[in-house]
Amino acid sequence: MNRRHSGAGVVLLDAPIIGGARRALEGTLTIVVSGDLEGSDHCRTVLEAMSARLFVVSDRPGPAQMMKLINNILSSVNLAVACEALLVGVKTGPVV
Repeated sequence: MNRRHSGAGVVLLDAPIIGGARRALEGTLTIVVSGDLEGSDHCRTVLEAMSARLFVVSDRPGPAQMMKLINNILSSVNLAVACEALLVGVKTGPVV
């Protein structure tokens, strides 16, 4: 898609947002970007205005979404491990 439209002056960016509603209200969102961001300064300006942190991971669209998925996997694994640890604590009872 990027190759097909690049000659027409179209810039394709992949820019998933990390942070959720709370961080949006706080103004502390993170945006992970891949694509020709340097060739599109107006896009960089808008993305920087929306986020506290902007990470450019590639000059072609696609890899930013993979980074978002990796972040989601790590968050899910962290939650699962924390739940298991709490369960072990509850089952073993207080340590005296």
